[in-house]
Amino acid sequence: MERGKKKLLVTAVALVLVLAAAAAAYRMLSADTAPDMQLAAGPSQEEVSGQEEEADAAGGEEPETAQDGAAAAEDEADRAKDGEAGAAEDGGEAGEEETELMTAPDFAMQDYEGMTVQLSDLFGTPIVMNFWSSGCGPCKMEMPDFQAASEELEDEVLFVMVDSIGVFGETVESGKAYVEEQGFTFPVFFDVDQEGISTYGITSFPTTFFLNENGEIVAYGQGMMSAETLEQGISMILP
Repeated sequence: MERGKKKLLVTAVALVLVLAAAAAAYRMLSADTAPDMQLAAGPSQEEVSGQEEEADAAGGEEPETAQDGAAAAEDEADRAKDGEAGAAEDGGEAGEEETELMTAPDFAMQDYEGMTVQLSDLFGTPIVMNFWSSGCGPCKMEMPDFQAASEELEDEVLFVMVDSIGVFGETVESGKAYVEEQGFTFPVFFDVDQEGISTYGITSFPTTFFLNENGEIVAYGQGMMSAETLEQGISMILP
């Protein structure tokens, strides 16, 4: 029963993240903007609870097709626009309600010495969590910016660089060889069982999450991130 409930929660979290990413992509493609990757807001606890209820009512089944998910994301984007317009018409008469952010789902990974570490063990400091692989070109292109930010904010932000073992043929050895060859000093962890990939529904590399000091997901982005976007995400999680 407990395992089934955990699986249902993971499915709900992954579905919310995929829908939010699809909605962000839809808005970006619909606008006449530069192709720089845009950050998406982290899912709220209310959204996750809603997805859990829907999945429970449907017997825990996932959406039948990707097209169904994209259509749902488009509807969500339209509803968001309508909500913003309605709020503007109200003239701010009603007070703003604070959104309860979702705590980042926990998972186990290995540190550089091979010791098991839970993501939740690292809560207490703002976190930039990046899923990458040394076989991923865009991942490697953004790494120098992450290194520079890690050096600059060493005492303020913890960088959790999660090497995705098995992705693009990645191994712990190939990941370490790349990190050492490049001279990177940010903390590197290894998702040896792809538990992180599964828990977060990662379908694109790199993918980056911005967690506040309470371990809540404030924002995330899929694809290569510019230094400016990385700076923007970090500004959202600093106290």
